[in-house]
Amino acid sequence: MKKWIASALLYLAIVIAGYFIYDSLFVDDQSVSVHNEEKHSATTTSKQTHNISEEAHGQHNAEKVENEINVGLAENDQKLIITMKDKSGNPVTDLEVNHEKLVHLIVVDEHLERYEHLHPKEIAPGTFEVSHQLSDGTYRAFVDIKSASLKYNVTPISFTIGNESKQEHEHASLQADKQLVQNC
Repeated sequence: MKKWIASALLYLAIVIAGYFIYDSLFVDDQSVSVHNEEKHSATTTSKQTHNISEEAHGQHNAEKVENEINVGLAENDQKLIITMKDKSGNPVTDLEVNHEKLVHLIVVDEHLERYEHLHPKEIAPGTFEVSHQLSDGTYRAFVDIKSASLKYNVTPISFTIGNESKQEHEHASLQADKQLVQNC
């Protein structure tokens, strides 16, 4: 029994020592090459790798990314119409599928009582439309898209349907949704 315990401890010591040797030789010197729009490459240490990985997946920090896409939202006849234009005013047509859809539209009312996750359909280049059943009130919309060539960071768009309510709102009794599927 003592031989088995000694063997296990020796094996554990070898594994730990091997990890530290690997870490000191390879991880600190490991670098990642990233190409920016001008095709220049930048080298970063492993400490910065996490930030680069986030940017590669479209998760940009709002302070660092200037939107190259202007997103507009209008409501007309029970439909939400989204327009996307580049800085020159041309329709954005190079959207990539992101989480199985081209466009995700999240709409939240001002009192955080209503939430809609919608998938508008393209009706013209750079223009998408989706039907809604939102009641009168003030909302915030979040248009989630991924362009192949333009930088975009999701920012809230405020809009009002019908007459804006001036009443104070009380949360008498918030309750969790019993139905786990929303309009998609």
